[in-house]
Parts: sequence; structure tokens; C-alpha cells
Amino acid sequence: MPSIPDDGTMDAALYGSAHIETALAREDGERLLDVMGSRMDALLSRMDVELASVVMEEAPGLVYSDEEPDMVAWPGDVLSTVRDLRELARLTLALDIVASWISKADHRGRLIGLGEHSARVTLSGDADANYKAAVLRRSMP
Repeated sequence: MPSIPDDGTMDAALYGSAHIETALAREDGERLLDVMGSRMDALLSRMDVELASVVMEEAPGLVYSDEEPDMVAWPGDVLSTVRDLRELARLTLALDIVASWISKADHRGRLIGLGEHSARVTLSGDADANYKAAVLRRSMP
């Protein structure tokens, strides 16, 4: 019975020569996601959810505008909530972008690894056992 490779061996087999740059890109992306997630948690913990709901229902343009809201027309708590909602919207977009970067780095690494595996198989006629095990392990839910 073949052994299942450890995570490092599996990644090296899947990503080939792109292994290190893929691992670093994924680590950097995960760190960014953690920082942004912490900022979102802090925003949500201090936010008046009921007021935020009213702002989003009655004046969503305040949140999605780049212009500063009229300081005289709106009470301070509304202005503070609008600023928090703006930051929350930007963080949500940033999370999506960073998740996309991680996915693209992973996809690129897998394509490089697949190309290198294909070249090895073409030359030797045999499939690399670690690559096969890694592909099977990574493709399972």
C-alpha cells in the first residue's frame, strides 16, 4: 500500500519548481486575510448594528460615495457609522481580492507542477508516485 505524502512533500510534488514561491504567496495572503479579518471584527464589535442597518436602508449613498458627508446635515453617530461602514465595505472588497490572489497563486503553481510532471512522464513513461498521491489527496473534499 503506497504511503500518503506529508504536506510539504505533497506541495513540492504538486507545484514543482514553483513550490516555494507558491507557498510564500499563500502565506502572505493568509497573513493579510488575518489582519483584515481582525480589523473587520474590531469594526463590527464597536458598531451600532441598528443604526448601521438604518443608514444602509435609508442612505446607502453615504456609504458608497467617495465624498465626505455633510458634517452639519448628519449627527455625529451617523457620521461615525458611515465611516465604519465605508471601511467595512473596503475591507470586504480587499478580502475578496486577496482570496483571489491566493487562488491564482495556487492555480499558477499547480499548472507549473503539472507541466513539469507531464515532461517527466513523457520522458520516463512512468507517473511519479508522490505526484499521483498528492493529486488524489488534494482533489478529495
